[in-house]
Amino acid sequence: FKDYVLGKEDGIPKTLIWASKKTGIPTRIIKVLAREWAAKATSISHSNGGPGVRSPYSTEPCRLEVVLLGMQGLGKPGCHQLTMIEWGIFGGWNPPNWKIGDDTNPAPGPVVYPSIVAANRGFTEAEMPQQIIPKLLIHEAILNPPLTWYGNTQCRYLVEDQFVQYKYPADGCSEVHMIWTDTPSWMSCWNGGNRMADAFRSPQIEFVMAQHPWIENDCEFADII
Repeated sequence: FKDYVLGKEDGIPKTLIWASKKTGIPTRIIKVLAREWAAKATSISHSNGGPGVRSPYSTEPCRLEVVLLGMQGLGKPGCHQLTMIEWGIFGGWNPPNWKIGDDTNPAPGPVVYPSIVAANRGFTEAEMPQQIIPKLLIHEAILNPPLTWYGNTQCRYLVEDQFVQYKYPADGCSEVHMIWTDTPSWMSCWNGGNRMADAFRSPQIEFVMAQHPWIENDCEFADII
């Protein structure tokens, strides 16, 4: 990372002027933020939105966040990663010792949580397609077939299904040649970053279509958006 910042990797030093032209942020603001970051134990807090998630090239803040938290010493007092939403939706649960919404935590506390349990009308058994790939194994299925695993990974299925072995390619089925995604966040949420990028670039994948309003993450690999 140091070689990248100093320009040894690509010949472009990441100076204040370079960053200001890229972002539109004045150099003085970037300098102050960098000094604040270096001088204090700092945590990163984010939600499921904003430029760090819902925007073009949102993979880059995601990658940088990992590096910066590592430089800070992730896990030491004052250096953590925190999300501001979702906690409590499933039965009012809060992570232990996080104390969402009180004086020890800057994240705003909710006034009301919607009750997912009250809204439930039961599940109908969906017809299983002849071939499936769990979301976490998509890159491995593309790059290193054949593949086997246990359970179809759908939460509504019986416990017994967790002992059923599935495989890809399934009997009588082809390998994947086209991807149609309406949730293009495999790289930054699920599948190991560069490994998913390798899968998108595989000669096995002939066409990618992304259906998405923010042009984020995996959309950069799409033939049609």
